Amino acid sequence: MHLLRAEILLTTPSAFVMPQGWQGSADRPERQASLEYIHVRPAYLGEYRDIMRRYIGPAAAKLVAVDKIGTFRTMETAAVLYRDSSLNIDWNQIHLCEVDADGFKGFGQEFDAALRDISPDGGFADVFAGLGHMRTIPRWTFNDAVVEADFAVGQLGSAMPPLE
Repeated sequence: MHLLRAEILLTTPSAFVMPQGWQGSADRPERQASLEYIHVRPAYLGEYRDIMRRYIGPAAAKLVAVDKIGTFRTMETAAVLYRDSSLNIDWNQIHLCEVDADGFKGFGQEFDAALRDISPDGGFADVFAGLGHMRTIPRWTFNDAVVEADFAVGQLGSAMPPLE
C-alpha cells in the first residue's frame, strides 16, 4: 500500500446522513460506495456549504429514509497532514454514499424529486446549476474497499455501549 494523502475531515453541517441503526454497508452487496473528490474554489466555500445545508443534505436525508441511497456522508478537509508529490489531483470536499451501481445514472434522477419537495428554487437542475462555477470533481469512483472499511466501523460502533 502506498499512502498518497492523509487529512483531517469534518462533517459538512446538515449534510452528513446515516440511517438509524446503521451497521456498515457490507450487508447490501448490490450497493457500491460512490466516492466523489470535490474541489470547491475557496471564494465559494461559504455559499457551497449553504447549498449543502439548505438543499442537498435535506434531500439526501429523504433518500436515505426511503432507502434509495445507503448513507450520504459529506466531509470537508480541515487540514492536509501529508500529500505525496505524485498525487496530481486536489480536493477539499469528499462525498461518500452507497448506490445501486447497476443501472446507476448519476444523482440527478434520485435527487430531483426530493429537491422539488424541499426547494422553492426547483429540482436538481435548478439547485445544481449554480455549482458549476464553484467546484470541480477531479475524481469520482465506485470503491469496494470503502464497503469493507464501513463494515469494520459498523462493527466497532455496535460493540460500544450507547451514550447516556
